[in-house]
Amino acid sequence: MASTARGRPPPHAAIPASVLNLSACAFGASILSIPHAFAAAGGPAAGTTTLIAVAAASAWSAGVVADAGRATGAPALRSIVAATFGVLAGAATDMAVCGALGVAAVSYVCGVVELGPLLFPSLLGWIPRLWLVVGSVVALAGPCLVGDLAVFGPTSAVAVGGCYVLAAALVVQLASVLAAGEGGAVGDPTVASVAVALVSPRFSPVGMVATLPLVAFPYAFHYVLTDTLGELSTPTHQRLHAVVNWSVVTLTACYVPFGLAGMLLYATPGPVGALTAHGAGVPLNVLAGVGNDSAIVTIARAVIAALLVLTYPLLVIPLRRRIEAGVWGSVQSAGGRRVAVVAALSVGVGALSGGLRDLGAANDVAGGAIAVIMFVVPGGLSAMRGWSDLRDGGGQAAAWTRMAAGGGAILLGLVIAAVGLGGLFL
Repeated sequence: MASTARGRPPPHAAIPASVLNLSACAFGASILSIPHAFAAAGGPAAGTTTLIAVAAASAWSAGVVADAGRATGAPALRSIVAATFGVLAGAATDMAVCGALGVAAVSYVCGVVELGPLLFPSLLGWIPRLWLVVGSVVALAGPCLVGDLAVFGPTSAVAVGGCYVLAAALVVQLASVLAAGEGGAVGDPTVASVAVALVSPRFSPVGMVATLPLVAFPYAFHYVLTDTLGELSTPTHQRLHAVVNWSVVTLTACYVPFGLAGMLLYATPGPVGALTAHGAGVPLNVLAGVGNDSAIVTIARAVIAALLVLTYPLLVIPLRRRIEAGVWGSVQSAGGRRVAVVAALSVGVGALSGGLRDLGAANDVAGGAIAVIMFVVPGGLSAMRGWSDLRDGGGQAAAWTRMAAGGGAILLGLVIAAVGLGGLFL
């Protein structure tokens, strides 16, 4: 990435710290919809295949951005795109980043709104959803007034560890239900029903495409990618790609067991089609319909709710700082302007959260919006680099490969965007 600006300390982050930072920005409410996506794709094999394919595409696209940053010397995604395609494209990219941060914040609010009544049914269960949304955005606004993200330093490790605890809790819940055997509740999965689901070879192309936004959103760290990589000490090609690849591995190692365990908790005795038909048997928030009397599930709900509250400012603060810089020319110190921006963002996030029917719809919209940053922009950068290499007489095979990969990424991003954002109009 670009060299450090004058007056700022040199980059000092090690690879593990950078991996934790990127992973923490991807972990969040999106994880709760992965079991539904697995079921809708056709089952364990289809769901895992889809997830790993999107993970590989995410790693590739992040690597393209990292390489473009080194090649152009630009420190941020906006300036990388501006150096390649012009100032207007750079400005449009920055607007897309702002939109991605905003819709991700909406997903977090929807997650808190759904989990609150599950944790405290007698206290919150009777309150209309709209009022829960209003109360959530008001309560979450205070930490968003903090100047920058430095104060949230330990948050990354806590968020990553918390999501692994969440995955472990779901696996333990599945194991405890299976151990209960015939003594379990009616409709609980059995060893036989889980075995049938695990060996199912079913793939649903329609389901795989329909849930692409739900699978892409869990890998959305691209809006903070250049900021994180800019803090890496000795940012060589190998170290930059190590951060990206290990971040994707960290995410996938948590998502696969969570998705499988969450889906199999709904593998009720009967035809496997009942589980996998468009994911209808598995709710978009996996914790909404399972284990209400289980202490393990209660702990899982409390963990993810706490993580959403803790990491919500990690989305809003960068968005607030971008708006301040765009409106007043620089990031504002504590005062009325900062309060006004946070208030305006809270109103916007609250309005969109209230307009969406549930967490699943929020994750769909977020995945669709973020696909532009994840795949369309990196695809354009890759295609342009391939075209430049071809024009300058470089290796033709490598140039055509970059152009083809870039075109494929653009197409993938547009499909995910169409599917995810289409839910706003249906």
